[in-house]
Amino acid sequence: MNINTLKTSTLLVALLGVMAVTPSYANTAATVSQEQTAPQLPSDLTWISNPDLPLFASPDAKRGGTLNLYLASYPLTLRTIGPDSNTAFRSYLMDGHPSLVGIHPNTLQPYPALATSWAFSKDNKTVYFRLDPQAKWSDGVPITADDYEFFFDYVFNKNVHAPFYKNYFTHKVTGITVYDKYTIALHSADALPHAQLLDRVAMQPKPKHFFKDGIDKNYLRTFNWKAEPTTGAYYVSALKKGRSIELSHVKDWWGYHNRYLKNRFNVDKIRFSIIRDPDLAFKYFEKGELDVFNVNSQKLWFDKTDSAPFRKGYIVKSMLNNEMSTGASGIWLNMVNPLLKNDEVREGIAYSINFDSVIKHVRHGEATRQNGFGTLVGKYKTPKDVGVKPFSPVEAKKHFAKAGYSTLGSDGLLYNKQDQPLQMTLTYLSARSTADVIILKEQAKKAGLDIELKLVDGSTGFKSLLEKKFQSAYFSMSAGFYPAYRQYFHSSNAVPQTNNFFSFSNPKMDELITKFDKAPTIEQQVLYSNKIQRMIMDANCFIPGTSSQFTRSAHWRYVRLPKNVGTAQTRYLFDESGLDLGLMWIDSKMKKQVLQAKSDGDTFPRITHLSTQSIGQ
Repeated sequence: MNINTLKTSTLLVALLGVMAVTPSYANTAATVSQEQTAPQLPSDLTWISNPDLPLFASPDAKRGGTLNLYLASYPLTLRTIGPDSNTAFRSYLMDGHPSLVGIHPNTLQPYPALATSWAFSKDNKTVYFRLDPQAKWSDGVPITADDYEFFFDYVFNKNVHAPFYKNYFTHKVTGITVYDKYTIALHSADALPHAQLLDRVAMQPKPKHFFKDGIDKNYLRTFNWKAEPTTGAYYVSALKKGRSIELSHVKDWWGYHNRYLKNRFNVDKIRFSIIRDPDLAFKYFEKGELDVFNVNSQKLWFDKTDSAPFRKGYIVKSMLNNEMSTGASGIWLNMVNPLLKNDEVREGIAYSINFDSVIKHVRHGEATRQNGFGTLVGKYKTPKDVGVKPFSPVEAKKHFAKAGYSTLGSDGLLYNKQDQPLQMTLTYLSARSTADVIILKEQAKKAGLDIELKLVDGSTGFKSLLEKKFQSAYFSMSAGFYPAYRQYFHSSNAVPQTNNFFSFSNPKMDELITKFDKAPTIEQQVLYSNKIQRMIMDANCFIPGTSSQFTRSAHWRYVRLPKNVGTAQTRYLFDESGLDLGLMWIDSKMKKQVLQAKSDGDTFPRITHLSTQSIGQ
């Protein structure tokens, strides 16, 4: 998830569990009798391992060093599922670590990760996996089928409070079959194209041994600050509550025997300091106390990169034009709010929001407005006629009048017969968004709408969104290769602690989402996707914001990237907002040279690295 400070895995990324001798595990947390005969693996499977895909990590990468980063807010928990867990920091705890397969960021083909190979059933509803026997948790315990089985017990346990996962593993992933300690099959409710089927079930396990004493009613409190072992190269090694978090590299990490994981996740430590003010954080960066800084903000990229460290070449800039879907970014309206439950009010608000002005005055014309719920690429690209509302104060006032707000006050606001002003509170989660929301507020007043701005801490603010305790909010969500509508719009998720922030509930939408989920071809999925997009725009619960097809960072000269800067799917160049692909490294020899030059007053040539990466390169 990307809220500038938030990144979470919102593509239905989940974990799975398996029981070593059970024939199947279908939507229940009850233990199946161990006396049943172990199932037989089908003999006619075609196993796939894709051993020869092109490598995308740099062979020049070096291990070592500490990467100094910052967080704008301290996470509310180290749990990866359940209340308060769906925040930016979860990428470092779970989402950025290997799952059953990885997806090649340039070809979009699967490659081995926790599984060495996989196969598909003839009915396109089951994927078989051979687990890597060398894979271990970060605490050294082998990763086996037991860890996949345990997930079902975990997610269905009422003490975990995970409604989204419980729903998903009831309706989307319907069961699991275990053949031996390192061979499993995961079953989908629907027949899907292979890529989407793998995306649905290719998930991470859950460390059964970590919960050896069970999950009781005190689980949330007991495990709130106990970081689980990970499948990846890093684990939480030190905490200073409210001040800092440190990740350390796993010694002799199992992943390096895998050619696709070599030369990745290179630094020995990642140290996060809590700095709530991004302007202050940038000053720390210029002093060298932070190693990299995300400068996707046009203000930073154009206006703040001419200080002495930049002019002297100690800090350089890198920009990558990528090709990836971006999550929904814009204004989210809570449809159960007394004001916003009115259809005419929401439509009036949709016409009152001027993102074109944001693009012109804040984005320096580099962004475009999202054409619907997220920016989809490839065959899923949303057509232009889905119904995104343009900025029009005239149209806005027509709808506001129908809702009873027809009297224009001397302050420029609309009032109803009870002399109540047309007023909406807009919550936003990062000071980086202040310039955006100020423009939106100023422009909305032209339509008679007063927007009260409310900046809140990222972690606690997102908690209020999950609990549906807000009126409207400005933020972004991350996305993956395929549209994911169920978590945002299905009525089963119109409850707290889910990503249905709108409290959207409509039987027609439920039907469309079910058809989308069950569509056996991409062409049929696209048909239903476009219908869903139109229904979202008709509901005016989401007002599309802006999108940019690039990522940019500033970094001290010794923090290095591959020659191509990144891949078509690189979301963050330097892991500053999530582990992402883990392609960067620290050149310790160059670091000494840079620090010595800084001490002596010597300089380096100014550098801006530019690259473009597309799918298929």
